[in-house]
Amino acid sequence: MPEREEIQTAIARLWGSIAAFKDGEDRGGVMETTRAVELVLPDISARRLLDRYLEAAIIIFEEYESQNKACE
Repeated sequence: MPEREEIQTAIARLWGSIAAFKDGEDRGGVMETTRAVELVLPDISARRLLDRYLEAAIIIFEEYESQNKACE
């Protein structure tokens, strides 16, 4: 199913973005997150929806980061 391939690719890109952020490569992390969102967002011209997806991605990353700092 083509949709499944897009979702799998988006998830892989999100993992890539987490790795990039973890390595201090903020630009790479943002680029990978944006590409993941573009894959699953039905209409990229819906700027407001894109902003909400990116805000959610930032929240997820911040939570991930705070949990990793707690484990150190």
